[in-house]
Amino acid sequence: MSVLARFILTPWEKLYSRIARERTVTGGPGIGAVSLHPHHGAPVSLSDGSVISAGDQILELHLINYRLREVMQLGDSLASNELTLLRQEYAALARLAQCGEIPDFKAVYGMTLLSPLVRRLGFEVFPAPPTLGNRLIAAWQDVLRRAFYSTGRTGKNKRSLVIYWMPKATLIDLFGSA
Repeated sequence: MSVLARFILTPWEKLYSRIARERTVTGGPGIGAVSLHPHHGAPVSLSDGSVISAGDQILELHLINYRLREVMQLGDSLASNELTLLRQEYAALARLAQCGEIPDFKAVYGMTLLSPLVRRLGFEVFPAPPTLGNRLIAAWQDVLRRAFYSTGRTGKNKRSLVIYWMPKATLIDLFGSA
């Protein structure tokens, strides 16, 4: 399934990125894309005391799966390099935020099945509500994982969808340059 799925999903990812008006994060490995939009959900309280309210500008983060796969194939295994690549990508994002090359935002936001990974990067993680939309997002992310990163895992390692947040100030503190 992987080769055929990647053949179909790579153009879809490119089209989605264009429709969502995502901007590739420059200055890093080139594996992430962001889109700026207002938060439409319920208020979210973060551990630093900040609250993300409806209407606050948030920076939604997506991994570019076909680019991550390409970059990973140039290096070692996915497990040993993914964390390093993501740290480099967030450092590039922090530099863009510090320099004002990205419009102002209150927090970085995303959804993933990889909660241990985003926790290690310093994000706050919340369970995604069990809505139909979130179940579809989780299923879609599982399809992408299987297509781009076939590691021989079975359904036993199925993870739950989480929503992750990081305030802009924390992003700059953790990943920005002095």
